[in-house]
Amino acid sequence: MAMGGDEVLAEHIKTSGGNALYTSPTIQNELIAIIGKRIQDGIVQAVNKSEFFSVIADGTPDGTQTEQFSLCVLYVELELWRSKKIFSLSYQFQTSVDQVWRKR
Repeated sequence: MAMGGDEVLAEHIKTSGGNALYTSPTIQNELIAIIGKRIQDGIVQAVNKSEFFSVIADGTPDGTQTEQFSLCVLYVELELWRSKKIFSLSYQFQTSVDQVWRKR
């Protein structure tokens, strides 16, 4: 994290005690989840203010045949600017009809 040029973070790592860095993978994942939720909440607020919007959903398998699913929102802001935001990216592991049928 500190290698990204964040001087405040670099100083925190240098001066913090060894057991209180808060840089473990668990903490990093929690921070990413919190920031992602804040971004999604901001997109939802902008879409709710918009008079016109559309949802674009797409999925494609990657090299391991794991389905990657993306959800995008296209909306018009009050100033009549068109905005397109990626709302969600996820992996869908059960995609074939046979796999889905077995889950029933």
